[in-house]
Amino acid sequence: MNDWERQANASLRALGEAYQQGGIARETYRARRRRLLAALRERQTVTERRTSAESIQDVPAPMLLASRRGSFAPWRLALVLFAVAAAVLIGLWNRGQGHV
Repeated sequence: MNDWERQANASLRALGEAYQQGGIARETYRARRRRLLAALRERQTVTERRTSAESIQDVPAPMLLASRRGSFAPWRLALVLFAVAAAVLIGLWNRGQGHV
């Protein structure tokens, strides 16, 4: 858990305790809780966007290309082998039919 998450939990806990002990009215509690949760959602969205963008920027371009190539290599190899086998079969079929 991050520091800001701990602070948010502490704030929510303190707000809940104040309401339960009668220190603040129900409407005040709800309004403050809504504002606090909205701020947390906004912070979470900004953090997620920044994390994904920074993680891509931190990786050198050649490594990104290598990782992309490596994930599709077996599939591409199978496709090339299939195309070669199909071409050989078509060639043999045409040769057997007398078409050249």
